[in-house]
Amino acid sequence: MDVTLHSYRCRWDEAAPDQGSVWLEEEVKATRSLSLPALYVQGEVDGINPPPVSEAVGDRFTGPSRRVVLPGVGRFPQRGAAPAGGTGLANFLRAEPHARRDEVQVPQSDVGR
Repeated sequence: MDVTLHSYRCRWDEAAPDQGSVWLEEEVKATRSLSLPALYVQGEVDGINPPPVSEAVGDRFTGPSRRVVLPGVGRFPQRGAAPAGGTGLANFLRAEPHARRDEVQVPQSDVGR
């Protein structure tokens, strides 16, 4: 629990980062984009990281990427919509690289199960 709380406190500038990980934080901040397949899944009613905050997440990737917002799902889509998330991930990984950005769908019938 201490590690998780410290992570949030650092993110909100309420605590100094662990000196052992400063180099990694600097690398992350210096990285402008990643060239790899990425699937960003979040719940529509995420109260910590609301969907408007992540609208431009795809701009961080030069590789194939897809952002999926699951309706009626909260902070933890892996729990609130596990079948949809798993199906969406499998579809994303099976898709041809050129199709990963626009054509991969998460079945809405699996949302909320």
